Amino acid sequence: KNGSGKSNLIRAFWLAVQFITHSQMTQHEGARVPVRPFRLCDSTEDKPTTFEFTFVEDSV
Repeated sequence: KNGSGKSNLIRAFWLAVQFITHSQMTQHEGARVPVRPFRLCDSTEDKPTTFEFTFVEDSV
């Protein structure tokens, strides 16, 4: 359905992949991470963006 956030989810996955594969370029302080804040909420515009990953291997 339109407006359900599918595009934002795909963008988040893409950003995560880019962040991981190019982490050596983003490790230094002050490195810019290409994040687009949610435009309809001014209170989160300057808040940090976080990602959490859970890796599962052999059901562990």
